Amino acid sequence: MLPKNTRLTRRDNVSRPITIRKYPLFSLRISRSVRGLASHSKVAVQVPSRQIKTAVGRNLVKRQARTVTKELIPSLPQGLILVFVFNKEAKTATFDTIKRLITDAIHEISI
Repeated sequence: MLPKNTRLTRRDNVSRPITIRKYPLFSLRISRSVRGLASHSKVAVQVPSRQIKTAVGRNLVKRQARTVTKELIPSLPQGLILVFVFNKEAKTATFDTIKRLITDAIHEISI
């Protein structure tokens, strides 16, 4: 599980996405925190039931994505909000593929 200060909650004020980037397994919505740069970067993982029908499949993808993002959150600039929205190809992807794509996406942002 992600540390509480890096999880996106319903009470967090989120502005409209600055950019939406498409990757083979997910789309990444990037926005800034309304509270400014003083807050930690936050991450949310969404797996729509329209894309992956079974709860087991959705939970597997969420667990894999959270494991990868947990390691990479310290490298993010402060005040960013990232929302990963996975598609149906993520169900058959290996952990290494998910890890590589998320790592590449986060390094792209950090530059």
